[in-house]
Amino acid sequence: SIGMSEAGGNAHEALAAVAETQERTRREVNWRGADILFIMWGAIWFAANLITQFRPHMAGLAWLVLDIIGVAATIVILRRAHSRVPGAWFGRLMVFWLCLFGYAALWLFLLTPFNDRQEGMFVHTLVLFAFVVMGLWMHNRLLLWLGLLLTAALVAGYIWLGQWLWLWTALTGGAAFIGVGIFIRLKWRR
Repeated sequence: SIGMSEAGGNAHEALAAVAETQERTRREVNWRGADILFIMWGAIWFAANLITQFRPHMAGLAWLVLDIIGVAATIVILRRAHSRVPGAWFGRLMVFWLCLFGYAALWLFLLTPFNDRQEGMFVHTLVLFAFVVMGLWMHNRLLLWLGLLLTAALVAGYIWLGQWLWLWTALTGGAAFIGVGIFIRLKWRR
């Protein structure tokens, strides 16, 4: 009876170790490159919002240039990170983001006139809405809560911070994305 109990305990421990290894491998595959992407987009979010705050006449060009660089880098990073991993999720994800921004352009056209503050908040919260949707699709609480909490922070800034909205957005959004990237690197990519 004692021998069977020990064998059962050893088998349970072995199965737990296998499950832990499977989870670690799944995270590694699913989040490969995500740490770099979050840090990069956090830096873009930070820089572009600071430019919007302190050099508003350069904001449009800054966002255009930084977004083009960010999208190109994202495609390269994701293709490299997932080139050995089968699955159609990469294509679906790209189509989702293209559709989202296609609709965003349409809505901006249909709903004008916007002031710069409203237009900026629309685009920022649209991106955060995409994180919420991806979090729900992927059953990922990190993406879900990142989208929800940052949306709440930006709306609070929009309501209460007036002329300092873009500084607030740079600090909260940039720090959150960079923090998530560091978290993924330290905790999930060991």
